[in-house]
Amino acid sequence: MRSRKRLRSALVSVLIGAIATTGCTQLPLHARQQLIDADRAYRTNDTAGAIAKLDGVLRDYPNTPESAEAYYIRALCHAKAGRTAEARSDLERCLGLSAREDLSARAAATLGGLEYDAGDYEAAIGTFERALPHLPAAPPTDLVMHRHGIALQRLGRWKDARAIFASLLESYPSSEVAEDARRRFSWKQQYFSVQCGAFERAASADELIRKLSGTLADAWKEPEARHGRPLYVVYAGQYPRYADAQNGLRQVRKIVPGAFIVP
Repeated sequence: MRSRKRLRSALVSVLIGAIATTGCTQLPLHARQQLIDADRAYRTNDTAGAIAKLDGVLRDYPNTPESAEAYYIRALCHAKAGRTAEARSDLERCLGLSAREDLSARAAATLGGLEYDAGDYEAAIGTFERALPHLPAAPPTDLVMHRHGIALQRLGRWKDARAIFASLLESYPSSEVAEDARRRFSWKQQYFSVQCGAFERAASADELIRKLSGTLADAWKEPEARHGRPLYVVYAGQYPRYADAQNGLRQVRKIVPGAFIVP
């Protein structure tokens, strides 16, 4: 699984092909050329150069439909530099002006990712739902679907989340997130828990359960098949809300530093 930084970079890469170089234009030629040059600068990681060009375009032409493209590219530059508030503002301006379905979908996918990173899962779900019907049926749309499903899980919308993961696995069976999507799809319980360890011997699992007996959560073991091997997996706590599971995780990690929340 990619790190959050690399995953965000992959989502941002949906910029490619976003600039419309032909057709009706309300920008004069010099401003249109600045926009194209800014797109080229962004793709070569010259975000400062891209922003300088885009600031000029948006200062003079802040409200044309084509300005949506400038806001989008500038948002990507801000996102790459970690300026989340500025990125979100530009994406919202883009969505308010865009007359292009493909551009609106890309902007919504990127905005949903920022909302997801901020823990605003309710907003992210709505924004992803706006984006997904109009995104290309190719990566990194699978990454957008993956985040959409996780956001649904974290708000306790278990059935809706499983439908998203099922669709992801059907459409993108070789995706880099397929293994995690399969694990989440297979989680039948309607609660979160903390996975504390997986052992070949039941006695080892029981020993960990005894160590965990002083935490805030009850612990138990489940026999499961992992990668073709039978294992005893130790869980602690049954939490209806993700925030409760995060609190439980902090307690468990005092004993098991590598524990993590499932699904």
